[in-house]
Amino acid sequence: MHSERVNLSKQVGLVVDSSLMIFAFFACYYIRKSFHFAPLRDLAPLGYYLWILAVSLPFTWVSFLIMGVYSTKPGVAPKFWGLFGRFCIAMLVVLSLIFFLFSMREVNRSLAIPFVLLSALFFTLWRVLLEKWQKSRGISRRALLIGEGPKFSAMIEELRTEPLKDFELIGVLVDEDLTVDAVNGLPIIGKLSSLYSVLHEQVVDEVIFAVPISSMEKYRASMAICEKLGASVLILIDDQWPKFSRIDVGKVLNRPFVYLASTPVTEVGSWTKEILDRTAAFMVLLITFPLFLIIGLLVKLTTRGPVFFVQDRTGLNGRKFRMYKFRTMTADAAKMKIALQSMNEMQGPVFKIKNDPRITRIGSLLRKYSLDEFPQFFNVLMGDMSLVGPRPLPCEEASLIHGAQRRRFSVKPGMTCIWQISGRNQVSYDEWMELDLQYVDHWSMKLDFQILLKTPGAILSSKGAF
Repeated sequence: MHSERVNLSKQVGLVVDSSLMIFAFFACYYIRKSFHFAPLRDLAPLGYYLWILAVSLPFTWVSFLIMGVYSTKPGVAPKFWGLFGRFCIAMLVVLSLIFFLFSMREVNRSLAIPFVLLSALFFTLWRVLLEKWQKSRGISRRALLIGEGPKFSAMIEELRTEPLKDFELIGVLVDEDLTVDAVNGLPIIGKLSSLYSVLHEQVVDEVIFAVPISSMEKYRASMAICEKLGASVLILIDDQWPKFSRIDVGKVLNRPFVYLASTPVTEVGSWTKEILDRTAAFMVLLITFPLFLIIGLLVKLTTRGPVFFVQDRTGLNGRKFRMYKFRTMTADAAKMKIALQSMNEMQGPVFKIKNDPRITRIGSLLRKYSLDEFPQFFNVLMGDMSLVGPRPLPCEEASLIHGAQRRRFSVKPGMTCIWQISGRNQVSYDEWMELDLQYVDHWSMKLDFQILLKTPGAILSSKGAF
């Protein structure tokens, strides 16, 4: 029920925000249309402005996901006014760029500013009012806490200070060996053996078991009492479990399950990243098609061999895929690699040479500014790669990576990543792997955008490119 309530609140938030934005748009249009005095120009028919709503809705969804408006993580409770103030600025910048780039003279700008401001005001007000109403009505689920172990005291403090909790701790049931000091001032209602009578005599919506996994069998009878009397049970997983990035719960085959994910990528985040990746890849390929043809022609005219270099690489969770690049080496580069092994300048299984004799003259220029990577937008479009993610390694090199470093394969490989903007081949192998794991452990759409914004500067500087 707890996870269902969280998911429901996120869905309701998305629906309410979208509805309020649509209402704000039509309200601003018809109110503004009623003004017929200078210096304000008359508005064009409604159809000329519907694109503003079509752009604003998906931009709002993505922005709120990035800013954590719908987040359920502890400590991410939004500070509404500042949060939506930043949203206003971002939304107005996007609309202004569209006005400028497409020279939309027939579209009256005096509609956009009130629309964005009124939308942000609505987003803020309904959340503030809902929060005040919930506090005034005392709408929270009364929770009884049962636990033990050396970390029980700390878990009580976390539960009491959790900013996104939707329950009120009414007290603790203690076992025989639990001291008063361990409850941190939370009222002791009785012993564990009195659970049945407590559920009969008091209003209890949930019973929270904060116990070590090794002691779960001990509390089987207590959970059976909760089931019998209709009280919901919430089991907190303590720090004895491995440090997985994300934990989901649910039901499979009518049995409860706990899903432990090695990356913080959620279904919504994965879906958003996939859509943005493929859309951006399609747009880049469309816009840069003439440059694509010019580079291909230069490669063909200046060197012998195919235009593209095609190689099997290791992708998500070990999947093999064919990666495309403009060819920057001689046609017999693979055969020459064996003779050049002693010149490898990288530690670990990766093979890199700063002044690689196999690189052609045009290839050196393409590598310097990463122009040889352009065909990888096709890999992104096909879903084998992402715009941002650890760089894909050749299969023979990937097979030599062992231990914790293999966690870099738990996300899709990308065209750019933290390693790419941190000096590339000037970074040691171990530092490279550490940067990849840093990306995996701290993934967010915000981090992706930060890396994308820094990539052009890294490319133009040519730092570590060889």
